[in-house]
Amino acid sequence: MAPDALDYSFKHKYTKEELGLPETIMGFKRQDGSFGIRNHVVVISLVQCSNNAAQRIAAACDVPATFVDAACGEFPDRFARTLRGFITTGTHPNTFGVVLLSLGCQQTNPEDVASEIRKTGRPVINISMQADGGATKAIQDGIAAVNELKRQAAEQKREPCPLSGLVISGYNGGSDWTSGLSANPVVGEAIDMHLSIGGTSVQVVGRGGYPTDAASYDVGMRLMDIGDFFNEDCTRRGGKGLSQVNPTPGNKAGGLTTMTEKNLGSFKTHGHSRILGILDCGEAAPGPGAWGINQAQGANDAYASTTLAMSACHICLFTTGRGNPIGNACMTTIKIRPIFRLVRDLL
Repeated sequence: MAPDALDYSFKHKYTKEELGLPETIMGFKRQDGSFGIRNHVVVISLVQCSNNAAQRIAAACDVPATFVDAACGEFPDRFARTLRGFITTGTHPNTFGVVLLSLGCQQTNPEDVASEIRKTGRPVINISMQADGGATKAIQDGIAAVNELKRQAAEQKREPCPLSGLVISGYNGGSDWTSGLSANPVVGEAIDMHLSIGGTSVQVVGRGGYPTDAASYDVGMRLMDIGDFFNEDCTRRGGKGLSQVNPTPGNKAGGLTTMTEKNLGSFKTHGHSRILGILDCGEAAPGPGAWGINQAQGANDAYASTTLAMSACHICLFTTGRGNPIGNACMTTIKIRPIFRLVRDLL
C-alpha cells in the first residue's frame, strides 16, 4: 500500500460527556503560563563533586534534590544534554524555585543555568563551595536558602487550572508477565481518557515502536529508525545485540521470555492514541495529543524517568511488576503494581 493511502486516523474512545470529569483542578500558576500540581523547592547539584553536599542540604530541609554523574570534562553533545537537564529541572511546572550548588571549578557556569530559570519567574540562589568557604559553610548556607524559598512557596495559594493542561506519561519498568495483562492496560485507558478531554501525553519510544502507533507515515518511519539505531548502537558499544542482554534476569524471573513479549506489554501503557511526533531529550510537547520521546541513548528506567520530567510531564503513571522504586525530584511518580502480583504476594 502506498504511504499516502495508509489510514492513520484515530477517534478518541471517550467523549467529555461520557467521562464527566471536572474542567479544572487546583494548581500553582507560574509566570511563564504553565502550572504545577506541586510547589517544590529543588536543590540542583551542578557537578558530581557537590552531590554529597546537595544530598545533605535536601535531607536537612526535606526537599528533593537532583544529582549528576559528571558535568565536568564532558564532550559537547553530552554536556549540552546535561545543561538542558539542569535548566528543565528548574523550569519544571512542579518547581517553585531552586538552589544551585556547585564546587566552583566545574564545566558548568552556574549563571548560565540560573539566567534561563529566572526567565520563567522562578527564584534561584547560587552557592559555590569554593567561593563560599568550603563544604561545611556551603551546606549551612544551602539549608538557609532552601528554608527561605520554602517559606515563599508556602505563601503561594492554589488556583483553578485546566485539567486538560496536565501532561501525563505512562511508563513500565521492572516488568514481569503480569504487567502487560493488568497494570499497563489500565494506564493506557487513563491516557486515553486524558487525551479525550484535550490533554497531552508523552511516551518513551527509546527502542522504537510499531508504525501502526504513528499518526503519519513520517512518524512511523521515524519509529522504525529509532529502533534500528538503538539495536545497532547496543552492538557497537557492547559487542552484543539487545536480545543477548534483554529481557533482564529480573524480567525472566518474572516470567517474560523475549523482547517482543516485553515490548508488547510495555506499549499498552500508551493507550490507543496515535503518536503525533517525536520529541528530543529536553523538548516539551508542542500541543495536546500523544507524543513520543526519542531516548534511545539511555533506554533504562532512570534515564526514561528523567527524560519524561525534562519534557515537563506533571505525572508519570509508573507500572512495575517486579517493584521498581525509582522516582523523580520534580515529576510526581505514581507506582502501580499489577493486581496478579499483589494477590500472589498476599498469598
